[in-house]
Amino acid sequence: MTSKNILALLVTLVFALSACSPGSDPQSTDEPQVEIATLNPDEVNTAVAATVSAELTRIAIENPSPTPEPPPTDTPEPTEVPTQPPTPTATADPLALANHALFITDVTIPDGTEIIAGENFTKTWRLQNIGQNTWTSEYSVVFVNGDRMEGQPINFAQDIPPGGIVDIAIPMIAPLEAGTYTGYWMLSDADDAIFGIGRFADQAFLITIDVILPTPTPTSTVTRTPTATPAP
Repeated sequence: MTSKNILALLVTLVFALSACSPGSDPQSTDEPQVEIATLNPDEVNTAVAATVSAELTRIAIENPSPTPEPPPTDTPEPTEVPTQPPTPTATADPLALANHALFITDVTIPDGTEIIAGENFTKTWRLQNIGQNTWTSEYSVVFVNGDRMEGQPINFAQDIPPGGIVDIAIPMIAPLEAGTYTGYWMLSDADDAIFGIGRFADQAFLITIDVILPTPTPTSTVTRTPTATPAP
């Protein structure tokens, strides 16, 4: 039986008992009357009310009302703050050599250039200082091997700090005979220690030219017109 049916039955019982009147006299008959105990209506109502209250309490316990959940609160997601990487500190390369050069390019007279025998020319190399020392005016460019071609050592006109780039120009004269000529040059520091390019700064930068003989100028031949001899 459902809770609603139980409540309806209890209410019907209350009305039925209330309808009974304790003051009404039974019809008189000649037959002996049996005394029937009557209930006080107030006591009946109180008992029924207590029963109804107990039933309602039981129903409330068996069918608890759902407790409404609080509405969800939007919690803002934490904002990620980008972490700035530490600024690198420039430090000297412990493996860098004190004196070290890097060949960049031939500014003039690329290798294999043809030059007429005996002609003056200027060879220019572009180098970079990749060592730890500054190339001062006490540093120089020196000939070390091969064909000098009248080239002379020169000192730097200004300081070249580490990372600096310099053009080195050496005046030369092509040999008088035809052929291929190669000259090897390096650098010298204030203590006359020789250094150059390459991984260990032990290689020379060079010049290679092909000397050709000048083309002879053709000589013009003068043809004389014979002079007519007068007849005797």
